Amino acid sequence: MKMKNNLREDAVFTGFFWGMLIGGILAIFNAPRVRPAQQLEEVKQGLLEKLDHDPITDSIADGKAAARRRLNELSQRPTVTPPQ
Repeated sequence: MKMKNNLREDAVFTGFFWGMLIGGILAIFNAPRVRPAQQLEEVKQGLLEKLDHDPITDSIADGKAAARRRLNELSQRPTVTPPQ
């Protein structure tokens, strides 16, 4: 005696086929794009420029410049002599 299967074989095959087809199409559209060598070189140069730029060193230099400006302001300030 053969057991009755609730899933028909043709429905399983059709679902598998449509899943493969739709999944393949989505994979093609979501795949990374191939870039020409010139475009890759431009991206490389941009990344190298970002790596050469050190934000911590820039911040320290800005802080030192601000301290020098403040010292100049304080040294140019007229001194007040206390009354005698």
